[in-house]
This record gives sequence, structure tokens and C-alpha cells, in this order.
Amino acid sequence: RFDINHPDHKSSIACLDRAITISEIHHLTREQFQAGTRKLDLYYLTGRIAEMEEMLKKSSDSLKSEVARNISRYYNDNVHTPKRLDKAIEYANISLQASVAIKDVQRQMNAYNQLGYVYSQNGRLREAENSYLESVKLSKTGKYEHVVQMYSFLARIASWRGNINRGIRYLMEALQYLGSQDDYAKPTIYILLGKFYYDLNDYEKSMANLNIARPMVVKQPDKYLPYSLAAAAARPLLKMGKPAEAKAIWVEALVDNPPVTPWMKFKMSLSTGIINTALGNFELAENSLAASLALSGNAADSAEIEQAFAELHFIKGEFAKSRDYLTMIFNKDVPASAQAAAHLLAFRADSALRNFETAMANLQKGKILSDSINAVERRNELE
Repeated sequence: RFDINHPDHKSSIACLDRAITISEIHHLTREQFQAGTRKLDLYYLTGRIAEMEEMLKKSSDSLKSEVARNISRYYNDNVHTPKRLDKAIEYANISLQASVAIKDVQRQMNAYNQLGYVYSQNGRLREAENSYLESVKLSKTGKYEHVVQMYSFLARIASWRGNINRGIRYLMEALQYLGSQDDYAKPTIYILLGKFYYDLNDYEKSMANLNIARPMVVKQPDKYLPYSLAAAAARPLLKMGKPAEAKAIWVEALVDNPPVTPWMKFKMSLSTGIINTALGNFELAENSLAASLALSGNAADSAEIEQAFAELHFIKGEFAKSRDYLTMIFNKDVPASAQAAAHLLAFRADSALRNFETAMANLQKGKILSDSINAVERRNELE
């Protein structure tokens, strides 16, 4: 056992090395592998990349695959640079080769999943999709771990590439794979289906799937799931004119589950800000949205908050302020759907300000972007 916060891990390493040596002498393969993976965990959690690379040189069989995959994880975590990307891909491929050599299907899938994740985090979506599809092919030869997560990643990638219907198909395949078994990943699948149907403007189907997820979420120990559900449900419910019901789901999510991480605080602040705007609680809405802006981690998050601020000020009749927030979105690298929504609201704000020429330009841009999204969807469906 070891404590990753302890400044000196030498005693833990020494114990694990002795366990590995004893296991090797007595041909205790399972115990030798367990000691090796514990040592690998310690190196990974404390960022000891040189020791991990040295460990890879001395490892064989299944442990070699695990060491290489974790080195890939190290190079892909947090800091994305071309050099680190090359390293992450290199070691994921070493993991794949090692698992193929010992004909370990689960570890081959793990290696393909790692490759898919590396590619997706670096914007190489087609390569990410191909890697996950290789993993899915292998999964059809039996029952393996983490298969549903692969389908979830495939669905997200399809959505990012503008093909929501393909994403829905992947999620339906995941449910088919699970069958009637009560899997911890099931609520996530239904929450994603709810989000995708919302993106297709089918609010009834969106809520139908989220309502299936609702009783499942209560049974799960995962404290993040209630937040994902409440945030996903808020949008279709608001479109259906049911802000009170959206608020009730958030109240349910917060029972014995206060927001303790930045992600939880962000999700809660943004979603409750949007709900309070719809309920006419403008001061509460403004405070919540300000809190979410302080917690936002990327351009897509901040664009979503700026859109929410723009909608708040538009409803209050503060059209110039609304327009200012929308201008911030125009200068960001965000999905076309976010740009389209911003330009269409800017059309309404400029019209209210009697800036008719600018209003018509925004209407045209919004329609071009919307038509482009629909064209991509149709093209990808044909593909």
C-alpha cells in the first residue's frame, strides 16, 4: 500500500520490488503481475515518466502492454503539444503491439481506446473514430469491459463531426450490447440520447430518454450523474415552457450531493442561471451566470455562458448589453451551432436597437451557418 501524497515512496517501491522478485522465483505469475501494476500505478500517479520508461524496457507480456498504455496516458494528460502527441501515439501503438503478441483481446481493446482518446483530445476525430471502431470490432468476439464507454466516445465524436443521427445509432448499439443487464453506464447513454435529441429539436424524445435515466441515476454512487442529468434536462424543459420542472430536477440533484468540484459548481451555476432567467429571477440568474463564468475552462464553455448572459439581457430589454455578449462569441473558435445561435439572437437584438442593416447581416450569417450544419448532417448520413 502507498500514499501518493507522501513525499518519499522509496519504501513502497522497495516492498513492491521484493514482491516481484519473490513472485518470479516461485513462478507466481498472477502475484508478479499485481505487484508490477501497483508499482506502475505509483509511478503514474506521481508523474515518474523516466521510471515508467525504464520499467517498460524490463517488462514483458501483459505488463508491457499496461506500462506502455500508461506512458501514453501520461503524455496525453493536460498539456497537448505536437511532441507529446507523437509520444502518446507511439506508446499507445507499443501497447497495441504487445497485446497482439500475447493475443490478449481485452488489452488490444484498451490500447485502441487509448489511441482513440489521444486522437479525440487532439482534434483528429476521424482517426479517433477509426480507433474506437477497431475496438468495437474486437468486442463482438465476446463479453469485455468498457465496451459501452467506447460507444459513448464514438457517439460524441460523431456529434462533434456534425452527424448527430450517427451518434444516436452508436448509443442504440450500446444499449443493444448491454441488453437487460443493469450496467452502471446505462444512465450515461440515456443522458447522451437526451442531449442529442435536444440538438435535433425533438424535445419530447429528449425528455423521454432523460426520464428513463432519472430513476437509474438515483441508484448510482456516481455523484456527477445527477448534475449531468439536471443540466441536460433543463434545456428541453425550458423549450417546452416548464422552468419549474427544470428547477425541481436540480433540487433533486442537490439532495445530499452539494457541488464540491469545479465541474459540479460550473454545471450547477450555468444551468440554474438559465432556469432563473426563464423564471424571471433576474438577479439570481445574473449571480449564477457570473459564478459559472469564473469556473469555465474553455472557449466552448465560456461561449455557452455568454449566450446565456445575452439571452438574460435580451429578456430584460437591455439590447445593447445583449449584443456585447454576442460579439464575444463571434470571435471564438466554437462549433457552428453556437455561432448560428449567437447570430440569430444578434439579429433580434439589432432589430430592437433599430440597427437594421447589421440585423439583416446577422440573420444572413445565422441562416448560412444553420444551413451548413444541416448540409453536413445530410452529407454525413449519406457517407
